[in-house]
Amino acid sequence: MNYKLSQEAKFDLINIHHFGVYRFGEIQADKYYNAFFKQFEIICRNPYLFPSVDYLRNGYRKCVCGSDTIYFQINKSNIDILAIIGSQDIKKIYNHMKYTKLSNTNIKVSKICLGTMTFGEQNTEKEGHEQLDFALDNGVNFVDTAEMYSVPGRKETQGSTEKIIGSWIAKRQ
Repeated sequence: MNYKLSQEAKFDLINIHHFGVYRFGEIQADKYYNAFFKQFEIICRNPYLFPSVDYLRNGYRKCVCGSDTIYFQINKSNIDILAIIGSQDIKKIYNHMKYTKLSNTNIKVSKICLGTMTFGEQNTEKEGHEQLDFALDNGVNFVDTAEMYSVPGRKETQGSTEKIIGSWIAKRQ
């Protein structure tokens, strides 16, 4: 199989290289840039080796390369390299959140859920609000909480997750 770069993937590669030159110098940027093409060849030889990410978009698979992730689809004649995303660009993938309808209702919930068990123990209220804002901005409307949170469970922090979520909701009204 051969690979084909989408226009977006080409732009991603250019941006990655420009950033690399700026941050690490031309020699290192060239090495990192060339590593992508070696990785594309590995993907072509065994595309099913890499995990499916249907929860992001149907038919997508991903392959980590350095600090970036290559998103691709397998077609009959070739591998389509669709995008190369660093953590700063994750909205390119997540802006198409998938939802599922709750049985016997018209309520649609995101297929990705934000877990909040760390709110109040490992994360401050401010950090919890930032995580909730990020999740909502990216289409997540499903938040997991429980009366025993935060974890590890302690008398002093029991219920702190609900308090943080409640203060976040109050700020948004």
